[in-house]
Amino acid sequence: MRGVLCVTMLAAGAGNVWGLAQAPAFGERGARSNRAVVLAAALSVHRGHHLPKAWLNRNLWNATGEVRRNGVIDIRYGTGRHSYTVAGLGARAKFRQLGVLFPRPITEVVGETPVAHLQVFPLRERILARLRGYRRGRGYDMEVKTPDLGLSPTDEDLLDRLLRGDALDRGFILKNWPHKVALENPLGRTIYLRLDNPSRGGVRVLRLKGVMPRGGWFRRIAGFTAPVRSIFADSDTPRMVGTLARVAAGTMLESEARREFEMAPEFDGDEAPGLGIYGARLHGARAGFVLYGMRGDDVRVRYDIGVDIQTREIDPIPEPDRFFEALGAQLRGLHDRGIVHRAFHLGNIGVGPRGPIIRDLEDAGPMSGNLDAWTRAAWRFDDVSWPLFNWSHAETAPSHARAFLRGYFGFDPAPGVIFECSSPDFAEHLSDMEIGRKTVIPQMFPALFRALLELESVPPAGWEDVDGAVQMLGRMGRAA
Repeated sequence: MRGVLCVTMLAAGAGNVWGLAQAPAFGERGARSNRAVVLAAALSVHRGHHLPKAWLNRNLWNATGEVRRNGVIDIRYGTGRHSYTVAGLGARAKFRQLGVLFPRPITEVVGETPVAHLQVFPLRERILARLRGYRRGRGYDMEVKTPDLGLSPTDEDLLDRLLRGDALDRGFILKNWPHKVALENPLGRTIYLRLDNPSRGGVRVLRLKGVMPRGGWFRRIAGFTAPVRSIFADSDTPRMVGTLARVAAGTMLESEARREFEMAPEFDGDEAPGLGIYGARLHGARAGFVLYGMRGDDVRVRYDIGVDIQTREIDPIPEPDRFFEALGAQLRGLHDRGIVHRAFHLGNIGVGPRGPIIRDLEDAGPMSGNLDAWTRAAWRFDDVSWPLFNWSHAETAPSHARAFLRGYFGFDPAPGVIFECSSPDFAEHLSDMEIGRKTVIPQMFPALFRALLELESVPPAGWEDVDGAVQMLGRMGRAA
């Protein structure tokens, strides 16, 4: 029998909040506690009905719950406290079966049925809570955090524990709070925390990117090598080359986290209310993470199918051609301001209520101001080409590619551009880009590159000397 410290009070949560996924039966926005849900659950079990755990978790605020074998409704809060409720006679005996030595419940009568409430703080939970206070996991510092997120006590506790990056604690949270916490990928670096109460600006889900650091030797962060693409000019001809870069496992380098946090406002997507830095390092460089606030689930584009945070297939994107045309126009606006994404594949495109959301910005940044038109066109190509490569594996490639290019250029591109981007050779040339092998973009993709170069060669308003632009286009024809 486990020892507990008994505290006699109602199982009530403080604060005027609106519960997560509140059922219509308890849909009053002024609801101040879990009392209605707990009473309904206790009376339902007393009458012999089966009560799924998922129903409790959907309707409870600031807590998770289950029905014990003896009919007691066990509500657990983030601090480790438990609230026990049972309907009918023999409440004290049932509380003792759960390990309460000297139960002194508060009893109320609902209809003609007595309902007993008891809140306890088990000794084991008190010890674990104290140990969590001493064990910091991977120490982190929040360099930027919006103070008025308005998180519930449980959300504050879960957020702090998830940011520490401790694998054992994260596994415990995923097991006990599956209705609130989900992983993007077990081997990835992103965790989603569904909030009990919509935060400022209608934020319902926090996306924690870079908070799953995997340990190496001597409390260092483990790393691995991954291929990356680079653009550089060789004899005034832009080339694309594949190289290898060291990547932090389960997190991001501090420079990547800072760049993503700073670029988030430029992309006008998810709000980034927080930036944090870990004390652990990878080859001398510290690791970091970024907090994002989302108004709903992280639904991404997978060709023409959206996938939510649990990787369940949803209905195809409504009006996909209009969606991808808007995506092309959004990318064009970024390029015209001199900003490139550098990882612009469809898996980094979110589906929001107002249209496309460009995500995963750790590689994004401004193009250097002293680049010539050819190199700037090559950086445009780096972003534009990879959605086309994704579509080359789908049956809807011609329609979606045409809509995307129409949105990017502002008009239907020339038939030669459409034919080149939809041909098997387009995807084959990009697939053949090996580590250390240089791909001459004007030679391999002449039609698309010529169209992108024309965007860089259009003289600004009032500039009458177009000789430079004419010479450049002639040079493009010789290279092609």
